Amino acid sequence: MVVFGGKMFIKRTIGGTKEKPIAYLQLAQSYRDENGKPRHRILCTLGKEKEVIGIAEVLAKRFAKLSSKLLVLDKETDFLGRSFLFGPVLAAEAIWRQLNLDEMLKDVEKEYKVEYDLSKCVKLMTINRLCEPKSKLSIMEWKEDLYCEGMKGIELQHLYRSLDILAENKDFILKGLYRKSVELFKAEVKVVFYDLTTLYSESVRESLLKRFGYSKKNKSDCVQVVMGLVISRDNIPLYYELFPGNTYEGSTVKGIVEAMKRKFEIEKVIFVGDKGLLGKGVLAEIEKLGLEYIVSAKISQSAKKDKKEIFAQEGMREIGEGVKIKEIKINGRRMIVGYSEERKKRDKAIREELIEKIKEKIKKDKKGIIAKPYYRTYLDIKAEKIEINEEKIKLKEEEDGYFGFWTNNKELKEEEILKAYKMLWQIEASFRCLKSSLDLEPLYHYTPKRIEGHTLMCFISFYILNAMTRKIEDLSYEKIIESLKRIRVVEIKTDDQKIFARTEINGLNNQILRSLNIKIPPTILKEENVVE
Repeated sequence: MVVFGGKMFIKRTIGGTKEKPIAYLQLAQSYRDENGKPRHRILCTLGKEKEVIGIAEVLAKRFAKLSSKLLVLDKETDFLGRSFLFGPVLAAEAIWRQLNLDEMLKDVEKEYKVEYDLSKCVKLMTINRLCEPKSKLSIMEWKEDLYCEGMKGIELQHLYRSLDILAENKDFILKGLYRKSVELFKAEVKVVFYDLTTLYSESVRESLLKRFGYSKKNKSDCVQVVMGLVISRDNIPLYYELFPGNTYEGSTVKGIVEAMKRKFEIEKVIFVGDKGLLGKGVLAEIEKLGLEYIVSAKISQSAKKDKKEIFAQEGMREIGEGVKIKEIKINGRRMIVGYSEERKKRDKAIREELIEKIKEKIKKDKKGIIAKPYYRTYLDIKAEKIEINEEKIKLKEEEDGYFGFWTNNKELKEEEILKAYKMLWQIEASFRCLKSSLDLEPLYHYTPKRIEGHTLMCFISFYILNAMTRKIEDLSYEKIIESLKRIRVVEIKTDDQKIFARTEINGLNNQILRSLNIKIPPTILKEENVVE
């Protein structure tokens, strides 16, 4: 008994004579006989190879059109067309849906008489920030290389108008993102981190926001805007505010705290900030608002009687990694004091390097050295003589290895306060991402509304990028985006069809898409009939 059901294939056999061989093509089928041995049988002879090939090519194309799975390409007439960026679009749209940004922006759009899709415009600018930040004008050309539905009708004026609408609805959008943070990521908002940075503009023209001020990048010849950013303990961006470029850092805190408490209805927040931001007056304002804080203490500026207690080793206890801590009270305020031998070595090395630098400066630039407060710390300055004061150096040596934090929180343990402050580095990483990866600066827009809209668009992009990295552990945002860029869509043109097929998705990209709960799209994404 013969059991049928194997694969069919074309078999080539040689007939004719030795002098004039003739190749024949036969339709064959493989099978296994009753003993399980592989065999094949000839179903029919198709004819001479030379005669059959031409007919086979025509039939192959005809049969392929009847199938939803097969695609036959003619090497002579069919070709590959353009390729389009697809991977980052898949990832961004997945997060976009999870954040309900379409619905959020549709609600905003109802209040305006716009004849375009606001959500798609913002999405286009956001995806561009994630992939290859460009000016709004350059985006118009860039979007032609993007495989993303509904982008064809977007015009330049739509992008600018969208920025204005974003600016006018900043609070609504930030509230929506905040609610999603709590819902999706279980965001912890009892402890928040705050810091400021400056965003420069390659211009000398001042406006309501763009002002000359102290530049953290030493760009004193450019106007700037000050940005205050708040993130959660989980590194989730929560809120930001823009201030004129000449704003004093400490004066921004009260407004930020009041805004967050009012807009997000937060009852209890522990505010963590750098010592440069939270002076005593600012701390008093925060306490009046009923909020708590953790801030680095300027030990060097403490009173002599307080320094004696701060530098005493009595009461210190080891908490690991060579760090000791203790708690003391100064003027009724709680101070956590820390000490580390490793930090002592570092402080000493930094000071010795600075002293050597000062010695060189004394020889070359006496006026310049007087202008720097951190130089004057170690100097005796007289009418005709500037020299290093050895007594001041000895006093500074007493501080080596010590650090401290002020807090009005009564519940957190010393270790928890130290850990919370150590996490302040996250906000520096956030600023680096916003400025470098998402090109938040330099600011090319002029009006406050346009600057606000551009900043909010970058903030949304940062939020989406942050959401990706939370779902994909052990991968930086740079690695995620660079890997996703390798997923592309290729256009295939035949005589009567235009087919869009994606490139292979495997390895790291497969892992990324699955981590984002994205179903792997089919190989053939779209087929269009070509009308002659």
